[in-house]
Amino acid sequence: MLSFGQRLAAAPAVIALCAVSLVGAALPAAATTQTELSRADVTSKIDFRLNRLNNLNTSTAKSSDLTIGQKEGLQLMIADAIANLGELRLSVATSATVDEIEADRRTMTGYRINQVVVPKGTFVIRGMRMAHRMSAAAANIRAARSRTNSAADIQLTRAAAQLDVVASKAVGAATAAYRVAPRSAVDGVTPFGSANTYWAAALTALAKARGYLDAAQKADRKAPSDTVIRPAEAKPGTPLFDAP
Repeated sequence: MLSFGQRLAAAPAVIALCAVSLVGAALPAAATTQTELSRADVTSKIDFRLNRLNNLNTSTAKSSDLTIGQKEGLQLMIADAIANLGELRLSVATSATVDEIEADRRTMTGYRINQVVVPKGTFVIRGMRMAHRMSAAAANIRAARSRTNSAADIQLTRAAAQLDVVASKAVGAATAAYRVAPRSAVDGVTPFGSANTYWAAALTALAKARGYLDAAQKADRKAPSDTVIRPAEAKPGTPLFDAP
C-alpha cells in the first residue's frame, strides 16, 4: 500500500504517460473494424477524463482557500483516479475483442470521474473560495462605514451580515461536497443534494446583500456599492460543471 506522499508523487508520471498516445496502440488510418473503433472511442473518453483530472489537480495545488485536510484529501482522490485510469488505458490498448473493450468501458464509467470526482473537487474549491471572498467583502464593508449617514450605515450593516451568511453557507456547501464518496453517484441522481441546498442558500443571501448595498448607495453615493462583490460570485446555479 503506497503512502499518501508516494501516491501523490506518482500522479505526475501517470499524467505524463497518459497524455501521449501509446506507440504500440497506434491505430492505422484505415482501421475500420468494430474492435478498433471501440478501442479508439474508449481511449478518447479515458483521455478526456485524464485531462479533466489534470486540470483539477492543478487548481487544487494552486488553491490557497482549502484547508490542509481538504487539499490533501482531494489530491489523494485525484491521484487514485489518475492511477486507475492509467491502468485501464493500458488494458484497452491490449484488449483483443469488442467484449473486452466494452468491459473496460463499464469499468471507466464506474469510476464516476465526470459525475462525481471532478464535480466534487470543483464544488469544494469554489465553495471555499466564495467563503473567503465574501468574508473579506464583509470586513471591507464594515471598515468603510462612514458613520455620517445613518441610513446608509444601517444598510451596510445588513449587507455585511448577509455576506457572513453567504460565507457560512458556502463553507457548508464545500463541506457537504467533500463528504461525497467518489463512486456514490447513481445514474440520474446527484449525490450533491445537500451541497446544492447550501449553495442555493448562499446565493439567496448574496442577492439580499446586493440589495442592501444598492439601498446604501441610494442613501449615500459614497457608500460601498455591489462592486465589492466579484460579479462571478453572483453567478446563478451550482459549481458542479464549472471550471474550478
